[in-house]
Amino acid sequence: MTEKYANIESPFTGGKVLEIEDVEENTFRGERYRVNVRYYKCEDTGEQFTTTA
Repeated sequence: MTEKYANIESPFTGGKVLEIEDVEENTFRGERYRVNVRYYKCEDTGEQFTTTA
């Protein structure tokens, strides 16, 4: 997992936001897949969110 500060404001508090990139393992119809995921996390509240981009 990698974390870095994003150049956006938190929609919850207007504060700093971390951009998080990770790999998740999911199972679909009995097969396991590794999926790259990217999301944001408000530093103040810990809430995770995505954007429309």
